[in-house]
Amino acid sequence: MAFASPAGDAYVTTMEETGIAPSPRSRGIIGDSSALALGTVISRTSGFVRVLLIPAIFGATSVGDVFLAANALPLTVFAMIGGQALGSILVPVLVRTLEKNPARAEAIGRSALTMITIALGSILALGLAFRSTIASGLTLGIADQGDATAIARILLLFMLPQLVLYGYIAFFVAYQQACGKFFLPAVAPTVENLTLIVAMIAIAVFFGDVHQTTATDTVVLLALGAGSTIALVLHLVIQAVGAAKAGARLGFGPLRPPPELAAQRGQLTSSLGWTMTYGLRIIALIIASGWVGGGGIQAFQIGFLLQNLPMALIGYPIAAALLPRLAELPALSVEIATVYSKVRDLVGWILVPIGIGLIVLSAPLGDALSIGRFSSANGPELIAASIAGLAMSAASEAVYEIARQTTLAHGRTGAFTRSIWIRGAISAIGIVAAPMLLDGWRLLLALGIVVSASDLAALYTIDRPLRRLANRTHSASGALYKSVAAALIAAVVCLLVGSWLSVSAPIARLAVLGPCYLVVYLATAAAVTDRGSQVKEIWFSMQRTLSS
Repeated sequence: MAFASPAGDAYVTTMEETGIAPSPRSRGIIGDSSALALGTVISRTSGFVRVLLIPAIFGATSVGDVFLAANALPLTVFAMIGGQALGSILVPVLVRTLEKNPARAEAIGRSALTMITIALGSILALGLAFRSTIASGLTLGIADQGDATAIARILLLFMLPQLVLYGYIAFFVAYQQACGKFFLPAVAPTVENLTLIVAMIAIAVFFGDVHQTTATDTVVLLALGAGSTIALVLHLVIQAVGAAKAGARLGFGPLRPPPELAAQRGQLTSSLGWTMTYGLRIIALIIASGWVGGGGIQAFQIGFLLQNLPMALIGYPIAAALLPRLAELPALSVEIATVYSKVRDLVGWILVPIGIGLIVLSAPLGDALSIGRFSSANGPELIAASIAGLAMSAASEAVYEIARQTTLAHGRTGAFTRSIWIRGAISAIGIVAAPMLLDGWRLLLALGIVVSASDLAALYTIDRPLRRLANRTHSASGALYKSVAAALIAAVVCLLVGSWLSVSAPIARLAVLGPCYLVVYLATAAAVTDRGSQVKEIWFSMQRTLSS
């Protein structure tokens, strides 16, 4: 994509000159979502190691909490101002334009990249100007707030500029997905994670007891901030190379949005409501977790990572693979809602047992994931409480992502907007009330339950109109009830086995109880679906709808 010059003479550029060759996406939904899921598995595995390494090095200390909070802030702010919705808006526009008028796609890409740079650059300038205020707010719940705030001020010098880098990464990912490229965008974060892992280990070895770091240890804090930013820069380089190989010739263009993007203002407004409430909720949860005590924010981060895995491995890959195809269907069509309802029936058989399984296995998971300095004191119970509270959100948030993308492709965003405010209202009330009433692991459990309750309410709100449009309400309820019943039976068996099990080693208990839950669930699910024939019929029906 020739992003170097204004749009004037770009309209006569040929396909060969632009180098754009849109992928036919011949692998189908299962192929594209599998490629995206495979890349995500690799990157999330390395990300999981990265998140576990920080508590292992810092222990249940305020410096570990502050580092994780500061490191999460730029991505959270990026999501809050619409970053997570960038792909939902750009991919359909690019797909339609690349296939009909590649030269026009160049102008859209140039303008989008310029708007991203100016918007995020302006926010970055404000962030740097109010860095001290942001640091004070971020550490509001931490006991030794004075030292924690001073640490945050130093780290934010490196973390805040990452906001612009995330914007560029999101653009390059959207362009690659519009061209049918899914694996590289998903696997590229692995480089960032591995780089930060190496940096953290090197800092711990070189400086020694980093868990005792205070605001006076400036060199240690500068090394932590620089390591995080260098890792993200390497991630950005890989995404830029992937976009270039997909046909993008990188550059900037006019600031004025082209008509194709301007037409998305309604969806952008709805998406901004969603992303604003989502980002504000994450920031509020980080601050509230500080009242738990040392290690609270780190334990919440581990639980949140597990909560996000089903969305990352199932919800987002399927939604990203569906979006280009739904964009080719007529807006406001029954076909779009029908495809969604069938996809949701399918993924429900995977997501429901994940949510219930996380509750049942939260204690052994908490023991197994508490490593290094975090395994002492109350680290295991903090992680277990975080996992149990967020468990049902793990299932509902993945389906919500599929429903959100479907709603944007469908063109009616009323239910989406209502779901945003319902989730925001429940979250606001719960997050404010919980620290006033509870502390310790009970506070983490309560915060997780608030998140799960708000996500379930939002999912019901956005899902119901799509189900009605597809005229599949009765069959959907049957599939949901069967998956819940199968998961509950597996949970009861797993709890009984756990009470009889004499093994005390965390990994050993998890190695027994995890497969036990899975085997019982699969056997029960096969029994209630006539050995899976009902699930297969839903799959083939969805394929027929798409092919027709």
